[in-house]
Amino acid sequence: MSMSSDPLWSTSHLSVRPYGDYGYLIDVAQAPLIPSLFNFLRSAYVQDRRRPIVDVIPAERSILVISTLPAHDIIDIIEAWDPSVEQGAPARIIDIPTRYNGPDLEEVARQWNVDVQAVIDIHVATTFTCSFCGFLPGFAYLTGLPQHYSVRRKATPRTALSAGSVGLAGAYCGIYPRSSPGGWQILGQTEFKPWRIDRDPPGQIMPGDKVRFSEIS
Repeated sequence: MSMSSDPLWSTSHLSVRPYGDYGYLIDVAQAPLIPSLFNFLRSAYVQDRRRPIVDVIPAERSILVISTLPAHDIIDIIEAWDPSVEQGAPARIIDIPTRYNGPDLEEVARQWNVDVQAVIDIHVATTFTCSFCGFLPGFAYLTGLPQHYSVRRKATPRTALSAGSVGLAGAYCGIYPRSSPGGWQILGQTEFKPWRIDRDPPGQIMPGDKVRFSEIS
């Protein structure tokens, strides 16, 4: 799959490039716009089977559209998006009961210059948004913490983190859907399962969803 370096169309915050035979890569200058544009494309076009858009895949600062539409039709679609208007159905709100017993609570408290209980309080008080999924099936990258709460990754990643580990890295919060190596700072543990093959879709947190964590003893 090849990508052209020359945009087909661009504005101050978006640009569209061809990507392979049936793809268009939308570069998004501001990451918080990703869920809105993703929901617009998904709700207005992907769910309408009369339109030849096959898939829409969000990433940190881009969205890949797979479609047999010509470029000018893709651009017309994108130009109809209004980021100030809520797109699609109201966002789902998912509650994640969490035991805040993680091994890195003190390290996060040190980086934030607060005590451990304040770390828990800040995390519980934040409404996160799923911006995109990646790394592992069902691993949702959740945004919502202020920039000054960005967290450095572990200098040496752990060889295994248990499924349900709730962690922070950079600007993101995430839940490990299965046992995996990982370098995120672990705050706690949840029994919530982000990936379930018995569900459709199997990913239980999707881009645009709102996520709130609640403390359990």
